Amino acid sequence: MRSRVITGVLLILILSACSSQPLKTGDHDLVLRIAQLEPYGLHLPPGHQTYERFKRKQWLDGTVMIEYEFEAPAELALPFLASNAEFHSSSTNACKQLSASRIGLALAGVELDERSDFFQHGEKSRFIILMDKGEPMGNYFGMCKGKQLFEVILGGFYFDDAKLWEELLTPILNTSDKK
Repeated sequence: MRSRVITGVLLILILSACSSQPLKTGDHDLVLRIAQLEPYGLHLPPGHQTYERFKRKQWLDGTVMIEYEFEAPAELALPFLASNAEFHSSSTNACKQLSASRIGLALAGVELDERSDFFQHGEKSRFIILMDKGEPMGNYFGMCKGKQLFEVILGGFYFDDAKLWEELLTPILNTSDKK
């Protein structure tokens, strides 16, 4: 019994193993970046790029993830932004990951105002206004389309105009459709 448990744990670790890879040309275009929010009322200080991080990872099953994160020191009072584009080995895996993200948001203790009347893209998408003590404080958008998953988590800055979100995200989503 013990050896089966150890074997199971090792199998999970092997299957979830990933390796970092160098970014490829065009990877930056597959995620939402903080500067793209400036036309929507966000003011960024000079040098804000210092707080940006890009990563490219590949899992053993062939899944590739492009990650972007913007996180400035709290004293700068700038929003947090995480955006990722994932290309899974199957459409089932992409949509399962979208569902897992929704569960993760719920477990994070943030109030979620899911809006089904908002911008939709792909086979399945979610738009959520993140709330703190009943007040909006951010946005989540996630979608799966074929083997692709795209997600955005924005905290400390939000807007709830569906047309603006569509305007902001459609060029990025169209780029990932060509990938």
